[in-house]
Amino acid sequence: MGKSLPHTRHITWIRICIFLAVFCCVLTLPVFADTGTYKIKDYAVEITPQPDGSWVAYYTQEWEVLSGSIPWVTVGLPNANYEVISWTGAATQVKPDNQGAWSGVYVQLDNDYRRGESFNFGFKVIQQRVAYPKEGSHVEFSFTPGWYDNSPVERMTITLDNPWSPEDLRYTSPTPTEQHDNKVVWVTSLRPGQRFNVDFAFSPEVFTELRQTPRGSMPGASGEGEEMFDAAIIGFIILFIFILLFLIIISAILRSRRRYYRPRRGIYYGTPKPFVAPVPAVPGTRLRRVPGKKGESPKSGDSKKSGSGGGGFGGRSSGCYCVSCACACVSCACACACAGGRGAGCAQKFSRMGLTDKRDTKAEIARKNTEAAWKNHETETERADM
Repeated sequence: MGKSLPHTRHITWIRICIFLAVFCCVLTLPVFADTGTYKIKDYAVEITPQPDGSWVAYYTQEWEVLSGSIPWVTVGLPNANYEVISWTGAATQVKPDNQGAWSGVYVQLDNDYRRGESFNFGFKVIQQRVAYPKEGSHVEFSFTPGWYDNSPVERMTITLDNPWSPEDLRYTSPTPTEQHDNKVVWVTSLRPGQRFNVDFAFSPEVFTELRQTPRGSMPGASGEGEEMFDAAIIGFIILFIFILLFLIIISAILRSRRRYYRPRRGIYYGTPKPFVAPVPAVPGTRLRRVPGKKGESPKSGDSKKSGSGGGGFGGRSSGCYCVSCACACVSCACACACAGGRGAGCAQKFSRMGLTDKRDTKAEIARKNTEAAWKNHETETERADM
């Protein structure tokens, strides 16, 4: 009896539904897509550290639109612990737009800027959790401005305003482009996707409002790392589930493509249906022999050899499509044999032609002798009756 698959199909549909649900959840995650091409002509950040370990940062950017249109932009920030204070220039609104492991602001512009147009904007934020005390010797800061994968930055300027004395600034890295009074300036340019990092440290005495834990670090100073780690773990879990469900779906599809057959030849069941209809066996194939008297010589149309090497159901050789004509003529048999990759069928067929002709001649003589004998017998019978 055949093996039915209702339970397997039910499980397959459940897996497909789960896959679609997860896929829809992934699609709901925010994706930033550029509405045009552009270049950033100037990108400046001015940082002023505060006694509580935070800093006030003033960002300004100048953009030129190369193609398409740009009605808004985003700017990445060090972490999600910030407060937007004000904005200027072409910005009509600047609001937090933190998404997963990405932290930054969404800047709504006053116009939908198009090719050949330029605009500039600025905003000021108070950034928390950026100070890292180092066992009482100094308080370290590390800053990498938000970068753009699809645009170069022709000029980037990072300015550190030191609100204390020059002696309180312990070190800076890399070497500043210029340093005078209480200002330290780094100037560079960036390729698309390139990043630029600066480090600096101050004496711990100047951070009079910086609360420290018994281990000597600011409370929540590691919050950014923890948040990024949590986001990375969640991302890996989602990716693992997505890959697992994908493999399950592929496995279910492959299993559903298997064919199942009954023991009796020529009866098909299960899914999927055969791609072509089964070809019935005809005289002259291995699947069927023409009944006849024992010891009777087969005629040329009842030969058991076929140029294609046989056929049948269940995904066997394609020669069964040519079997019906393989014994009808030599040329057809050769065509099937060559198409099926078994050219020897033609040679075998030709090698038997002479033997077949001889057997046919002997059979014809025997038949004529038998007919003559029957005529003689009938003539003698008629004479006896008279």
